[in-house]
Amino acid sequence: MGYVADATKAERPKKGETEGKDQFCRNCQLYTKGEAIDGQEAGKCLMLPAGAVHGAGWCKSWVKKA
Repeated sequence: MGYVADATKAERPKKGETEGKDQFCRNCQLYTKGEAIDGQEAGKCLMLPAGAVHGAGWCKSWVKKA
C-alpha cells in the first residue's frame, strides 16, 4: 500500500482529476477522522483497520472523497 505518515515524502501520481500534491488521508474516501496523535489530525482507514493513520498521510489506495 505504500502508506507514509507525511504525504509530502511520497511520490503521489495524479488520480483522475486530482493532482498528487492534493492527495492526503484526510481527503480520502477510506478515511474517518478520529482522535489526534501527537497533536496532529489522525483517524481510521478501511485499508489499515488495525491502527490509526495521520490525516496528513497518504497511500497508494487513495480515493477522492465524494
